[in-house]
Amino acid sequence: VHPWGELRAMLVKAIAAFKAAGEAPATVEEFERVMWAATILAAQAVASQQGLKNSTAKLSIAALKSVGHMPADKAFYEAGMACRAAGKLSMAFVFLNRYLDITEAIEEGDSHTGLDNSDFVDTEIPFDFTIPDKGYLSDEERERVRDFVLELSMNESVEQSLPLHEIEAIFRDEDNAKHALLADAVNGDRGRRQLPAYASADGDVESVIRTAIAQI
Repeated sequence: VHPWGELRAMLVKAIAAFKAAGEAPATVEEFERVMWAATILAAQAVASQQGLKNSTAKLSIAALKSVGHMPADKAFYEAGMACRAAGKLSMAFVFLNRYLDITEAIEEGDSHTGLDNSDFVDTEIPFDFTIPDKGYLSDEERERVRDFVLELSMNESVEQSLPLHEIEAIFRDEDNAKHALLADAVNGDRGRRQLPAYASADGDVESVIRTAIAQI
């Protein structure tokens, strides 16, 4: 079981206990948000293990909606690299450029207030997240990312902006999957062992999430 899957399983039990104890709705809702973020990350890991490049990219992007619950530099780096692997170079450019901006803020001990958020204004990707104390990658690995971003910046076929219609479609698919699966999760994932061990198609977000739940 992937660590994100273990966290998800623990949160499912905690949410069920909170509901049984009559815990405040705000507390339950916050735990549900964290649980869903763990679900997306567990599904991302499963998609990557099964070689589903489009699904891995979509789930990595979906995870950015929960960037406040994870190290921001790692989240944008993984989204960028997943998009690179899936051939989504415009998104790879934007996400990896964001990763580099965050690493500079880490070095300067600055808050996220110095980041340029213009690329994300019309998306559901939040601006309000904590800058990590320490970077996810080594300096050498970061320089390789910087070289790739520079290479993309000189590629005339790469748009240096997010394709908003595609981002919206990914978040819509993720929301639909969330509504379909959240009720099962907070009721203890009853029947999850009957879920498929492999996703039905690359790019089918709900199918990959169901597959991940089956493996937890």
